Amino acid sequence: MQYLRLDEILQDVITYMGETIEFERLRFNGGENHIKLLSPVQEQVTIEAQLKNSDYVMELFMATDALRRAGAKEITLLAPYIPYGRQDRVMVPGEPLSIKVFAQLINTQNYKAVYTFDNHSEVTTALIDRCIEISNHRMIKTFIYDNEGHGVRIVAPDGGALKKVFKLAQECNRPVITAAKHRDVKTGEISRTEVLAQNLTGSTCVIVDDICDGGRTFVELAKALKEKGAKKVILYVSHGIFSYGTIELCENIDKIYTTNCFRRASEIINWNVTLISLRKDDLR
Repeated sequence: MQYLRLDEILQDVITYMGETIEFERLRFNGGENHIKLLSPVQEQVTIEAQLKNSDYVMELFMATDALRRAGAKEITLLAPYIPYGRQDRVMVPGEPLSIKVFAQLINTQNYKAVYTFDNHSEVTTALIDRCIEISNHRMIKTFIYDNEGHGVRIVAPDGGALKKVFKLAQECNRPVITAAKHRDVKTGEISRTEVLAQNLTGSTCVIVDDICDGGRTFVELAKALKEKGAKKVILYVSHGIFSYGTIELCENIDKIYTTNCFRRASEIINWNVTLISLRKDDLR
């Protein structure tokens, strides 16, 4: 198996002895993305890609075509973060069903398998052909067990995360705290955050969710948890977009864990944010 590392996501890929394919990326004057493979290609290749925006997606398609022209017969895609995954329903008349549009584009590439990580909803998994969703449980269990004896409770930040969090809590044998956020559908603004627990005195609360974008949800939730007596608040998000940075988050949250599925290590400058990597063993 060879790896074309458009982005270096897996922590244990060997970068020599032919396991990785060397390449160069270019951008023409008109703005078009281009890629050129610089080393021989085997029949089985896995592409690692952070699909942050449309440029990254177009580069992926160019790379896929180049690999097939160079002799690759079976191409697997590791794209942990799926863009448009949050647009999994039509909320307001006149809008597209964005995840369906994106899934149709990915399906035209006929990948052997598409590995994703902690999808926003089951809609993504259903719409992408041969989609294999990697669970976040291995990563979360590590630091939950590191906090043994500190009254660890797992927090679901809203109703959408509740099903996933309950499954995780059962595996870890930890109690669940539920929260509710009240948001204006049209503006997206959060008006109120409510923690559905009476007394959290001395506990360590681990908030678990798939995405942190601006982070307002987690800032307000951390404040509410500490008002209920939580001694320590930890945030785990699979995909740390951090569109407003991490300063305010770290002022209110004791420790933040995320993965390198959206951000590179060089893009995370706050010492209070720990980046976790996927491993080849996760691709099964």
